[in-house]
Amino acid sequence: MCKRMLNSGVSMTFRDNTIILIGLGTALIWWILESAIHVVVFSEGTFIQQLVSPDSHELWMRTLTLAVIIIFSICAQILFNRQKQAEEEVRDSHTELDQIFQTAADGMRVVDKDFNVLRVNDTFLELAGIRRDEVAGRKCYDVFSSPLCHTPGCPLTRILAGDEHVEEEVEKVRIDGKKVPCIVTATPFRKPGGELIGIVEDFKDITGHKQAERALRDAALRWQRTFDSTQDAICVLDAEQRILQCNRTMLGIAGAKNPDELDGRYCWEIIPGTKKPITGRPCLRMRESLKRETMELQIGARWFFIADDPMLDEAGVLVGAVHSVRDITERKQAEMKVAIIQKQIEFILGATKTGLDIIDSDFNVRYVDPEWQKVYGNPEGRKCYEYFMGRTEMCSGCGIPKALAGKTPFVSEEILVREGNRPIQVTTIPFQDENGEWLVAEVNVDITELKDAQEELKKHRDHLQELVEQRTAELTESNERLRQEITERKNAEIALRESENNLKAILESLQSALLIIDSKTHTIVDANSVAIRMIGAPREEIIGHVCHKYICPADVGKCPISDLKQTIDLSERILLTASGERVPILKSVTSKVISGHEYFIENIIDITEPKRIEGELKKSKLMLAEAMDMANLVSWEFDVPTGIFTFDDRFYALYATTAEREGGHQMPAEVYAREFVHPDDINMVAEEVNKAINTTNPQFVSQREHRIIRRDGEIRHIVMRYRITKDANGRTIKTYGANQDITGRKQAEEKLKRFNEELEEQVRQRTEQITASLQEKVLLLQEIHHRVKNNLQIIISLINLQMRKLKDPQLKQVMAETQNRIKAMALVHEKLYQSKDISSIDLYEYTRFLVSQLFAFYGVRSRKVTVNIDIGKIILDINIAIPLGLILNELVSNSLKHAFPDGSEGKREISIAIGKQNDTLSIRVMDNGIGMPADVDWRNTTTLGLGLVISLVEQLEGTIEKEPGKGTRFLITVRQAVGESGNRRGTYNPVPE
Repeated sequence: MCKRMLNSGVSMTFRDNTIILIGLGTALIWWILESAIHVVVFSEGTFIQQLVSPDSHELWMRTLTLAVIIIFSICAQILFNRQKQAEEEVRDSHTELDQIFQTAADGMRVVDKDFNVLRVNDTFLELAGIRRDEVAGRKCYDVFSSPLCHTPGCPLTRILAGDEHVEEEVEKVRIDGKKVPCIVTATPFRKPGGELIGIVEDFKDITGHKQAERALRDAALRWQRTFDSTQDAICVLDAEQRILQCNRTMLGIAGAKNPDELDGRYCWEIIPGTKKPITGRPCLRMRESLKRETMELQIGARWFFIADDPMLDEAGVLVGAVHSVRDITERKQAEMKVAIIQKQIEFILGATKTGLDIIDSDFNVRYVDPEWQKVYGNPEGRKCYEYFMGRTEMCSGCGIPKALAGKTPFVSEEILVREGNRPIQVTTIPFQDENGEWLVAEVNVDITELKDAQEELKKHRDHLQELVEQRTAELTESNERLRQEITERKNAEIALRESENNLKAILESLQSALLIIDSKTHTIVDANSVAIRMIGAPREEIIGHVCHKYICPADVGKCPISDLKQTIDLSERILLTASGERVPILKSVTSKVISGHEYFIENIIDITEPKRIEGELKKSKLMLAEAMDMANLVSWEFDVPTGIFTFDDRFYALYATTAEREGGHQMPAEVYAREFVHPDDINMVAEEVNKAINTTNPQFVSQREHRIIRRDGEIRHIVMRYRITKDANGRTIKTYGANQDITGRKQAEEKLKRFNEELEEQVRQRTEQITASLQEKVLLLQEIHHRVKNNLQIIISLINLQMRKLKDPQLKQVMAETQNRIKAMALVHEKLYQSKDISSIDLYEYTRFLVSQLFAFYGVRSRKVTVNIDIGKIILDINIAIPLGLILNELVSNSLKHAFPDGSEGKREISIAIGKQNDTLSIRVMDNGIGMPADVDWRNTTTLGLGLVISLVEQLEGTIEKEPGKGTRFLITVRQAVGESGNRRGTYNPVPE
């Protein structure tokens, strides 16, 4: 700016020449006066002659004087113009500074040394919630106050103490009571000579930053809760696989009490507990592959699933990993049990040459046991007649349609051509799966040995008949050959016995129970070992007894073969064991003539397990039907290629119609949509169907709500849930699902919505009434506290007036201490009427102000005594705040008066610690001074201070003890405290130096 003024000095001279003109006028007047003096005083010529043509000496003197005057005028004009330009630039700079001050984005104010607010900008007014006319003449701590006000931490106090720059994060309080978190920056405001005028404060609103911090903390807390609640053991590793953080499950596995015990340890030190990573460890493979690596690890009797997921930075460099461990011991044990059972089943099926398979109504093979898969391969997508028989059409005499038609088991015999014409007995058992679909389970028993035995028996019977005929012919021919014939017959009998022995051996080798029964007496002639084990009695107790004793005892006298004249009996009966147990069986009975005598051959199969499965399926079906009734659920199927729905009677009942009325249980999709779907929802339902048909996800599941129109005209709301079935080519061939009537729920939701709206309106009106009433009571109580405080202030003033008249210093000291006690009570009421909560007081703030007043009263220099305050966020009722304030007043006053006499050395400290546990308030006041004399009975002292403290503690039903140690230490316990959250500590000097 100065350089600009110097550079523009000449131009300013010609722009404003007032001083030059005055100089020229002064020089002209001097010339005229000089001419007149020479004429009048010295009588040197005429006035005109002196004015126009003086002598040479006089002309030279006048010219020199005139030049000096003109030069002086020019210099004065230049200096004057420069000063004027400087003043204009100063005004311009002040205008610029004022514009910057007023338009600053942060709130700004100027405060003098006496805490008076000199200037504020518009941002500050908006931040403090105050008008400009309300700021004039007010103190800074009355406008946008903070907890730092009236403390050594006040920015102005610190600037006055010598700080050149103050920056604090503090919560400021607006005029309307709202709190605004700010960063406050204070700098000195000085006169040109350097004298301090006050400070300039800058207030940066960080509300948004604080909200973001809270949101971040909340998100971190939610993440931590999720992290700790997971059942997997999880820890976060650094790039070297050291543990940085772990959840509670990991602590439990490691046997640690807190996360610090695991910090810095390697993950492999926890599981499997080794000094270095084992070969193939996921963490090592993950470091190479930079992708998720897993493994299953057995440690003793336990199994663990371990996974390591890499954490990469933006450059793709490994910076850490997430290490998770899951205990899979139970799963492994279950898998091993299943494998053992599976092997046992496979062994039994292989040993008994029995095959199991499941076929649907379209002859598709759903399941075959592993032994058959070894022979016939994978059955997926193949028909049973193609898979087993190599045919292109259904086998003649197939038991599947017969069993499904009658819903009863069917027994037949088949020849497995692909296994060398192996004969099998097929027991076809119908059942329903969990979706209600009818399937059949085929139990295929190898009857090769039975067939061979039957064939052998037939051969022996034919051979015996041939021998009998031969012997009869020979008897008629010649008596001479009688002996030879008898010999041959004996040989034949021996062969027959051998055949019978062979037959018995064959019967014993069969895997199913087999009985031979005399057709006339119904007595059991023979039984194989399987039948004996099944009956559970010794062979001698079975052979010779009637079959009704064990087989179908309820049908005595009604034998299907002998009484009902059936050729073959294929039926379910009951086997009554020797212990009285009733075992369901499937038996086949045929009549055979052996050696001219008719016998019944009974083949018995235990069907206890199929019966149990059938019973459970029936029970499940009944429970499912009951549950569907309770939930208003009906099921349906939709065949995609034909576009036909299949409904049952329950479905039609929901739609207020019947299958007879609708022409059967099947219905085209367009008919269903036209007759039953609400016109406004047809397009939405069609979109759902298309979505199900066109999806590529084989596990597709969906649900949708829409309206239907029943046959009786009623409109109802349903929710439609459905799944899909795809063929081998990935095409959707079926959708099946259930519809649930939710009309009642919809109506209830609508009623609840209207009820909530009415309730919210009533609550709003009642809240307004209560708020208005509460505000009146709050104002009234605030006015009461204000008046009590004013009355106590009047008492303090009266005592002060009385003290002026007192001459006795001791009496004057007593009155001053009484005045302090009244101030302690008045401070409670002052804090209450200034607080939002007019029934309680913040103990920390109250104690801080009380101690500040005491330090000011006793004139204690801050460098001599330091106060340490450690008080929780404790909120006290007024009934305990006043006596507690008086107690603190007396104890701190005693320390200030007696603990630190003149001349004492060392650091001087007074400590106040107040905490709360449950409903007990603990107050500890102590100093490190000279302490009380040993011979002083502090409980029975004659001084008013301690006597008042003891009396107040008894009034609060508390206890007071003097603790041992350096200085004076008192511990007071009171069972009256309410509300506490977190401690605040501070060490400060209450009174400025």
